[in-house]
Amino acid sequence: MTGIVYSNDLISPSIYKMGIQLGDTAESIQAGQFAHVRCGQSYDPLLRRPISVCQIDAENGIIYITYQVKGKGTRWLAEQAIGSKLDILCPLGNSFEAVMPADINEIWLVGGGIGVFPLQLLAQQYKDKADIVSILGFRSDEFKPLWQPFEQYSKRVIIATEDGSYGYEGLVTDELILALRAHKPQIIAGCGPSKMLKSLACIAEQYDVPCVVSLEERMGCGIGACLVCNCKIKSDDEWHYRRVCTDGPVFWSHEVSFDE
Repeated sequence: MTGIVYSNDLISPSIYKMGIQLGDTAESIQAGQFAHVRCGQSYDPLLRRPISVCQIDAENGIIYITYQVKGKGTRWLAEQAIGSKLDILCPLGNSFEAVMPADINEIWLVGGGIGVFPLQLLAQQYKDKADIVSILGFRSDEFKPLWQPFEQYSKRVIIATEDGSYGYEGLVTDELILALRAHKPQIIAGCGPSKMLKSLACIAEQYDVPCVVSLEERMGCGIGACLVCNCKIKSDDEWHYRRVCTDGPVFWSHEVSFDE
């Protein structure tokens, strides 16, 4: 489909937030699903970029994605002006809602760095259904614009920075453990670097709290054909390879092998 750039703003060093007009499609997107964006007018770069949807304005048919400029494709995306056309596949993948039980009334969101964006949409869509506590970790206070949107959707926001420039000094998982010693939520939802998610899965198991995670993997096609994004998932006491783009990206944390 064709999306029209509604906005494209630098919000933090090398990080942009882009609004894309998609019409009625915007209303159907669920937290955890992603857009697969062609970043160029030709086949260079060849592969699309999978980018999580972080916010929706359903009334105006606009989705928002946030991305970090790292290479040729994302540099091209950062150069797109308002009114530019994008070749986009959306929505792709499953969602948190498809995996979690229907009667959730308390969710703790645990995110790290640029992995927080699927959680932002989850907070937006569950703000009137559940009590939300957001526990988020970043390198420094340079990334404050990334956690500010959580403040309008969450009952409480806990921030950890590695350099101590804002909030608590240390890792987000350290703050999660401290919070769990005082209270255990109904469910935890996480997204971030693989190393963080591995720790999160261990902590959730230790404290006996159900945990769902959104995985970040390199993708080729985004529709399950190329198998580039396969990950090892446990089902019925056996290990199988599942496609993050179609079977995920959301899985129960205890099902994922983070050692692959």
